[in-house]
Amino acid sequence: MSKYHNKPMKIGDLRFASQAEAKRWNELSLLVLGKQITGLRCQPRFPMVVNGKTVCTYVGDFLYLELATGRQICEDVKGMETPVFKIKRKLFEALHPSIELRVIGKPASKRSAGRRRVRLAAAVISSMPL
Repeated sequence: MSKYHNKPMKIGDLRFASQAEAKRWNELSLLVLGKQITGLRCQPRFPMVVNGKTVCTYVGDFLYLELATGRQICEDVKGMETPVFKIKRKLFEALHPSIELRVIGKPASKRSAGRRRVRLAAAVISSMPL
């Protein structure tokens, strides 16, 4: 378990830092099979070079080409955004403007998702003609 209480997972020969990351890999793998994305890679590395000096290296979770838009996408699965990540994100966006950085957030808890479904169902029912 990590300092953020993630549980590492393995799928085949691939190791993921969290269950959410492994789940996202499975989702992206289905998109590859459905020919929605191509070139799926894990742990892409991007050196952050400013004025000829390497400031740091950003390591994303996934990199792929989205066929519908023709854009290269780098994804990062996050349970929480740390202050360091927020700085790296801004640096990444400034140095790699042709690559879209998507942060895949922690899903809402089951309890809050259930409340939303109940509110949605109530809204649908109340809008139905009698």
